[in-house]
Amino acid sequence: MKPGLPDYGLDAPNLVRLFLIGGLLLLAAGLALVLLSTDWLTVAGSIAFTFGVIFTIEGLLMVWSSRYGKLRVRDRMLDGLGLTGQEDLLDVGCGRGLLLIGAARRLPNGRAVGVDVWSPVDLSGNSASATLANAAAEGVPERVDVHEGDMRKLPFADASFDAVVASLSMQNIHSVEGRRSAQSESGCGLTFFQAVPAA
Repeated sequence: MKPGLPDYGLDAPNLVRLFLIGGLLLLAAGLALVLLSTDWLTVAGSIAFTFGVIFTIEGLLMVWSSRYGKLRVRDRMLDGLGLTGQEDLLDVGCGRGLLLIGAARRLPNGRAVGVDVWSPVDLSGNSASATLANAAAEGVPERVDVHEGDMRKLPFADASFDAVVASLSMQNIHSVEGRRSAQSESGCGLTFFQAVPAA
């Protein structure tokens, strides 16, 4: 991460790597098969080349979404939340702080608290220190706190927050009971939304 610039990470880095490497390999294999110019190899090469194009484009779209698209979606979602600037807000599954820090920028007299288990599988460079570095880069370190914890058993007293947000974190709980527990734990009578990925 460059000093002074926020970096909200690459979503699903292993999947992006798979799409880009697989796509480029399929492009090369498809092109080689087409150049060999027999009927059967031309058909197989065309199919491989087509899938290579699709995988490569998908990988590039995922990189664009992680670097630019999700910032735009974040701002639209937070603008629609109707924050007054006084709230205490909890971001469940905050990752590197995309929603957390976007909210903190809108809370001059409030605070934004993030909780996560910081899995590097879900997001590249995912850590509490990366979240705090992003808060400093965005100029809101005094309004941001982070805690390690499971969303099914949050380390906060009831009614500690005025609003609760989550972005692409609930899908990491695979059981229906676990998701209900997380929603019950974080959303009792509060403003709660589950953000969706950028298209």
